[in-house]
Amino acid sequence: MLPESKTSEKRNSQDLLASCFLFLAAFGLALKGLNPSFYMDDSPEIITSAATLGLAHPPGYPLYTLLGRLASLLPLGPVCLRVNLLAGLMGAATCCLLYFTLSRRFQLGLTLAWPFALLWMAGASAYPACLSAKNGLYQLTAALLLGIWASLFRGRHRFVFFLIGLSLCNHWMSMVVYGVGVAYFLWFHFQERNLGAKEWIRNAAFLTLGLSLYLYLPLRSNLEPLVNWGHPAGAKSFLMDITRHAYQGRDFSTDPLLWGKQGLYYFRSAFLEFAGVALLSLLGFYALWKTRPRQAWGLLLSWSGLLFAVCVFSKYSSERPYLMENYSISSFVLLPLLAGVGFQYLLSLLAPRNPSFAKTGPFLALG
Repeated sequence: MLPESKTSEKRNSQDLLASCFLFLAAFGLALKGLNPSFYMDDSPEIITSAATLGLAHPPGYPLYTLLGRLASLLPLGPVCLRVNLLAGLMGAATCCLLYFTLSRRFQLGLTLAWPFALLWMAGASAYPACLSAKNGLYQLTAALLLGIWASLFRGRHRFVFFLIGLSLCNHWMSMVVYGVGVAYFLWFHFQERNLGAKEWIRNAAFLTLGLSLYLYLPLRSNLEPLVNWGHPAGAKSFLMDITRHAYQGRDFSTDPLLWGKQGLYYFRSAFLEFAGVALLSLLGFYALWKTRPRQAWGLLLSWSGLLFAVCVFSKYSSERPYLMENYSISSFVLLPLLAGVGFQYLLSLLAPRNPSFAKTGPFLALG
């Protein structure tokens, strides 16, 4: 039997190699369908803002804009293709984060963690989001959300605060509603460890470091870039821009019937996203609930926050509920994650009755 250090080293090498092949496979799938030019919705604006270091529509998306600028500098084809490429890179990165979470946190074997991570590229809305600039925003949100939860599970709260700040510089509207579950988990974490005022100050510093990317908006706006939406050069215009003041009064609906209709559409989309794999994710949630109820509650609260938000969003009242899919993409990342856990749990139930199931990989280990 190998010593524990050797076993750990071997597992690390296996995970690194598997994640490299996973990234290449996922990115290859994205390249196969990548849009070579402008796509519908806000992609022309996002591409132009990234390529010229401009300011997109509120709240400006500074993180994605700066990453898009880096992508635009790649020596590969026309600038539209380069910025669209960022969406594919974010999708492949999400697959890798899924793999490491399944492998390291939930102890799934390679034969299960790898395909369930790659499943993200088969999503009915997740895959198209890898192909064009605008929807790459939601791919980045999914990757950041996974990073936050993985860091929470490992107790790295300072990195959690940094990622929260960074994610708020991408699509804060999603991250605020996810924050309900994150705050729930952090509350118990701080209670258990009895962390004092100094630790709160350090965490606030890491949060501020992540949020500091918003300084890009006024600094760049004063230089009069080609795209300068809202001209947030001063304090007042800056606050109006990041709070989406231009959309005030148009974001939410007060019609409960519309909420229900949109809720049903969301559940239908979630079920069809991975051809019914959502059923396995329910089993995975049950397995997590049995062993780590606090983590289960945190995930449930985060998911519920997003569901509430997409139900009351008034932009869908014009009979265009398919727009919900864009805002829902990041929440769908929980489906392959929990489905992998659910499938492993199912194997653990069947193995005592059929020993051949035991050979498919290690049993679920959440304790």
